[in-house]
Amino acid sequence: MFPEIQSQGLTGAGIFYDGQMHNPSRLGLCFIQSAVEAGADAANYLEMKDFLRSGDRVRGVVAYDRLNGDQVEIRGRMVLNTAGPWASQLLREKIGANLDLKPTFSRDACFIVKRKLTGQYALTVLGKTKDPDAILSRGHRHLFLVPWQDVTLVGVWHVVHEGSPEDFSVTEEDLQSFIDEINGSYAPLQLTLKDVSRWMAGLVLFGEKQEGGENLRYGHRSQLIDHARDHGVEGLVTLLGVRATTARGMAEKAINLVDKKSGRQPPKSMTATLPVYGGRIDSFQGLLDEAIRGCPPAVPQVSLSNLVHNHGTNYQKVLDYVQEDPCWAETVGGSSVLKAEVLHAVRVEMALKLSDVVFRRTDLGSGGDPGEAALKEAAYIMAKELGWDHWRVQAELDEVRKAYPTFS
Repeated sequence: MFPEIQSQGLTGAGIFYDGQMHNPSRLGLCFIQSAVEAGADAANYLEMKDFLRSGDRVRGVVAYDRLNGDQVEIRGRMVLNTAGPWASQLLREKIGANLDLKPTFSRDACFIVKRKLTGQYALTVLGKTKDPDAILSRGHRHLFLVPWQDVTLVGVWHVVHEGSPEDFSVTEEDLQSFIDEINGSYAPLQLTLKDVSRWMAGLVLFGEKQEGGENLRYGHRSQLIDHARDHGVEGLVTLLGVRATTARGMAEKAINLVDKKSGRQPPKSMTATLPVYGGRIDSFQGLLDEAIRGCPPAVPQVSLSNLVHNHGTNYQKVLDYVQEDPCWAETVGGSSVLKAEVLHAVRVEMALKLSDVVFRRTDLGSGGDPGEAALKEAAYIMAKELGWDHWRVQAELDEVRKAYPTFS
């Protein structure tokens, strides 16, 4: 599989199997869509600014529309704070509550190379830092070269983030150090900065860091805080989760606590067995075969495959636009993304900015810059739907362009 690996000292290899998200942003959207289907109200670009309080009780939030400047008060019997890296900052600044166990976050980062580096399988190489919790360890953490869509994901690197949540970034120097570490572990790659088409990073809750060291010990328990018990503030619960694999179970516990504090008997949670929005699939290949049989001839097969990956059983809702007007079967600027996907993102999925469509609703910008023609075509579709003028289109294009790395 990897004939270029240095064979001296090589004693063997192992294969293990794992799951992979085709598009993590769309999976996140699926949870929102599932909630809406169950009766929730969702809003995009609405920022929580303050808690509404009456004495020692929180009775809602003041929210701010980041796109038009409107302010709205949202009231409820309970408020569940799931603001992730911002959660403790909100509590400290708005109600003067400090958490007993101060959360610390790691900036987890990876980058994308716009070509396949490993073929069918991912490859694991040794990094520089150690994992204090590893049961079976070769001494250092593992880094991965992972085939994903038509590109390769390389990472993940962990760095303690001490500042404000919105201030973290990945610099050119960071990327160069990542490349040096990968090349040092797997010399045949010889990657350079010019190979990097996009970087991605997020803040992940972890537990402990050795004083003065670089090795991180990741948190194993999420924090579910009843502020009536811990801080004398009624009507407020905070959930800080540590990882996706335990998120559903912690969400169930949080909602059960909210129900009990609201004076309701919590209904039995069905989320352990209930498929997410569009996810009621017995066989993915069977669903894809069904889509191919009923697909309009004008839709490219690669576009249809991506459509089924991204929308599951709801793929037909996008193809309905093609049935109304065959022009929506055209792809955006030579990409595999249908114009119908952009239209659907605006009309149904609350896409309000070009970046929503490029990075969070379609595969248009997942692997890197899709090119000027594709960006402009997507922007023009959105402009017609949302009434953007020339200057708004240019601002949206500039914002997306800045998201891609440029190196001197």
